[in-house]
Order: sequence, then C-alpha cells, then structure tokens
Amino acid sequence: MSKVKSVISGETGKIVFWKVIAIASLFSLVVSTAMLLNVRSYNSKVQQVFEKSITENINIIKSLKVINPNNLQCYSTQECLQSQAVNVQFSVATDDITKNLIKEKQEIAYKDFMEKYYEVQSNWLNTWLTILAIILGLMAIVIPILFLKFNEKQEEKLSKALDDVGKLDDIIDKKVKNYSEKSIKDLEEMKAYVNESKANALVSSAQNKIREGSYTDAENIINQAISLKESKEAHWGLAHIYNQRKEYESLIKELELIVEKYGEDISSLVYLGVAYGHTINLEAAITNTEKAIALLKRNAPGDKRSLSTCYYNLTEFYLRKKDAIKALEYLNLFKDSAPSLYLFNDDEELWKNSISSLPESDDKAKINELVAKLPIVARGANN
Repeated sequence: MSKVKSVISGETGKIVFWKVIAIASLFSLVVSTAMLLNVRSYNSKVQQVFEKSITENINIIKSLKVINPNNLQCYSTQECLQSQAVNVQFSVATDDITKNLIKEKQEIAYKDFMEKYYEVQSNWLNTWLTILAIILGLMAIVIPILFLKFNEKQEEKLSKALDDVGKLDDIIDKKVKNYSEKSIKDLEEMKAYVNESKANALVSSAQNKIREGSYTDAENIINQAISLKESKEAHWGLAHIYNQRKEYESLIKELELIVEKYGEDISSLVYLGVAYGHTINLEAAITNTEKAIALLKRNAPGDKRSLSTCYYNLTEFYLRKKDAIKALEYLNLFKDSAPSLYLFNDDEELWKNSISSLPESDDKAKINELVAKLPIVARGANN
C-alpha cells in the first residue's frame, strides 16, 4: 500500500511540475508580447518626434536667403560652389537679426524636440512600470490563489486516488486472505482425510491382531490410530481388548468415553451394564441395563435377542443382590422373550450360589424350578 501511495505521489508531483512550467511559459509569452508592443509604440512615437524636428530644420533652411551681389546666374549648385574660381561672390544674409532669429528657432525646435522626447520616454516608462506593477500585483494575488486551488484539486484527486487504492488494497487483502484460508482449509481437509484413511487401516490391522489373540500389539496399533483420527470403532476395539483381558475398570472408562463422545446406544449401555456387573457396583450395572431396555423398546422393539440378553443380565444382578422378587420378574421376562433359553456355563456356578444364598420363599422355589429347566450352553454359542 505504501509503495502504491509513493508512486502516485511521485506521478502527481511530475504533473504539477509540468503544469507550473506550462503556466509560467504562457505568462512569459503574454508579458513579452505586451513588452514588444509597448517598445514598438515607443519607437513609433520617437520616430514621429525626430521626423517633426527634421521637418522644422528643413523649414528653417528653406527660409534662408542667398544674396547675389553681382547678379550672376548659376544654374546648379556645383556652379555656385565654383563661383569663387571666377571671382563670383555669394553670401548669406548674416545680419544680427537673422542670426538671432535662426538661433531662437533652433533653440525652440531643440527644446520642443527634447520635451517631446522626454515626454514620450516618460510616458513609456510610466506605462511600462504601471503594467509591470499591475502584473506583479496580479501575480502576488492571483497566482497563489490559483496554485492553492490547483493544489486543492490535486489533493482531492490524490486523496480520492489513495482511497480507491486503499479499497483495492483491502479487496486484494480479503481475496488473498480468503484464498489462503480456503487453501489452508483444503489442506486441513486433505490431511484429515489422509489421517482418517491411515487410522481406518490401522484399526483393521488391530482387529486382525485381536482375532489372533495378540492384544498388546492390537492395543498399540489402535492407540496409533486414535492419535491420527479418533473413531468409535477404535474405542470399541480397545473395549474388546480390555474385556478379553478382564480389565474391567479400563473397560468401564472406555465404554463411558464412547457414550460421552458418540451418545448412548444399545450396545454401549448393555456392555457397560455387564462391565459394572463384574464389579461390586451392581446399581450402576442395573441402571445402564434398564436404560438399554428403554432404548430397545423405543428404537428396536422387534430385537428380542438383545432384549432377552438384558433380562438375563438383570436376573443375575438381582440374584447377586439377593432380591428374589426382582430376580423372578426378570427371569420370567427372559423366558417369555428369548428366542431360545440358555444358561451360560461360566454363569452356572454363580447363579446356583446366588440362589442358595436367597432366603427361603416361594419366589426362591420358583426361581430354582425355572433355572433347572434352562439348558447349559457355552458363551458365544448361537443362543
């Protein structure tokens, strides 16, 4: 911006310089023309005075009389001049009266000539000085005014030009900024896409490691994937690893993170209930499982397998709490909703011990009767 302003200022200075030169040249031409006209008038008047003086001298000479005492005739000036050779005498009247008259006329003529000459010279000088004074006065008044007006116009033009340049500079800055922001945004989007692709590839590799049972390698790979791009799949991979290693506190933290970042869903709530079930916090296990049931009934009422799994888990949680009434309630719901009944082989001992610890009651007897009818199956079998 400053460079543009300096260029405009330099160009404006050149324009002002050449305009001042043009005005000065025009003014000099006008003054010179007036001076030449005045000099011509002066010369003309001086010439008239000289011509008048010459005319008067001629008239004086014409008034002189030549006396020829011998009455000789001469037919030419040459003859008259040669008259001395023949002893012819000519003389001009030279009496005192005539001499005084001639002298007086000459003095009058000379005095008149000099008066006229000085008068013309004085008039010329006065006229010229008057013109010069007027010109100088006008120059002292008009030229500064014109220069100020001209300068004001130039300043207005310069100010307008600078404003236009400033607006153009702002527009260019905005376009450059928008272009830069767009380029940065595009670059960030491209980088995010690349990172996401790398993260997805790493998660797939980790899943292979999990199937192979290499949980430590899988965990390291997933952490690399999360550092590039977090995803629900990556966190579920960690949750699966913690579950396989029976690290239930880490499992609970990972599942809570999934719920916080990606919202509550049926799977996260079911597994969160199971994870809390492996601890002594049975209330949290029951709360999350009941949330899963409510979500199932609202969003997937036809998913009987997931619903029956929740009833199965709640039956176990209430057995462990020694609440026979609630345990029987959810056991009946499990029996009525499950596509096929089952009791996981790794839960058989826990269930029997929990039932045995219940106080004697009709509910306990009914629970014993129903559980005895459940087929024992391995976890993971198609139930």
